[in-house]
Amino acid sequence: MKTRPTRAIFIHGNRGANADFGCFPYIDNLIRAFGIEIIRVNFPDPIRGRMKYWMPFLESLQPNENTLIVGHSSGTSAALRYAETNKIYGSLLISAQSDDCGLEFERFSGFYESPFNWQQIKNNQNWIVQVHSSDDPYIPVTSATNLSNQLSSTLILTNQHGHFTEFDFATDSIPRLQEILTDKLKVESNECGC
Repeated sequence: MKTRPTRAIFIHGNRGANADFGCFPYIDNLIRAFGIEIIRVNFPDPIRGRMKYWMPFLESLQPNENTLIVGHSSGTSAALRYAETNKIYGSLLISAQSDDCGLEFERFSGFYESPFNWQQIKNNQNWIVQVHSSDDPYIPVTSATNLSNQLSSTLILTNQHGHFTEFDFATDSIPRLQEILTDKLKVESNECGC
C-alpha cells in the first residue's frame, strides 16, 4: 500500500525571506488538504542563508522518510544537501538552484563548494517536483531544466511568477501543481477494502 508523508517541512530562501514568504502560504494550503502536518518556521541566518547554520537547524526538525521537504530558492539547496545523506519522502522545489547563479550571497553560503551527488539525492526519496517560472530574474530556465534532467524530476514551468516572491495567495495559483500533488500524495487502498 502506498502511503503519504505525515509532515512537510518548508525551507525559505535567504536575503531576509521567511516562512510566510511568497508562495509558501499557497503551497501550505494545498499540502494541508491531505492531512499532512506542516512545519513552517523561520530558519536562522535569514540574510545570508549559510549552510553551517541551516543544516543543523534542518536536522533539529528531524526530517525522515515520512517527511516532504518544500524548498524555495536557496532553501532548495538545503533540501538537496539533506537528501544526499538522508532518506525523505520527497521534495517540492520552487525556483530551485544547484549553483550560485553568479550571486555573491549564494557563492559564500557553503552549499556549492562541492558537487551535488544527484544519484544519492534521487535514491533517498520517492519523487521530486520542481516549479520554475520562465521570467525568474535570478535563476534561468536552462538551470531549472538542467537540474530537472539531473534529478529526473517532474518540472512545472510557468510564466509571470518571477521568483515566486510576489505571489498573491488570494489570486495567484501554480498551474498543474494541485493535480500533480494529488497524484503524488494519493493513498492507494488494498483490493480487499480492509
